[in-house]
Amino acid sequence: MDAFIAFAARHLPRRSRTCRWPAAVSNLGLADRLLTSWTPAQLADPATWTLDVESFRVGPFSALQQLSRLEAAQLSVGPHPHCVSPSIPAPVEVAHLRRVSVQPREFDSCLQWFTVDLFVDANGAAHAVDLYEP
Repeated sequence: MDAFIAFAARHLPRRSRTCRWPAAVSNLGLADRLLTSWTPAQLADPATWTLDVESFRVGPFSALQQLSRLEAAQLSVGPHPHCVSPSIPAPVEVAHLRRVSVQPREFDSCLQWFTVDLFVDANGAAHAVDLYEP
């Protein structure tokens, strides 16, 4: 997660080398839906991270942009509350993987809250990155 946050803060393709991605593809998603799949080389480009989905609030959305504005982070492993709501299940495709998440530590309302969840395998490679409540 530290390497991913550093990459997001700098938006530099070379920083993605510090992040571990599976050899084939990783998925990007919003809420409980994985929307796109990319190769590790494509994930090095910050533009790849922008998701614009008409049926999901007003976009576009980018996990990198959300994290680049994060001042104080709260890290968690496994299911976690969503602001003041109970945990939301992981996308079914990655539910078997370990969930590592980052949220703002301090916020005034749930309108400012978000979470970026990475779903990693036993080797630490991120198979999916999911943005909730942007």
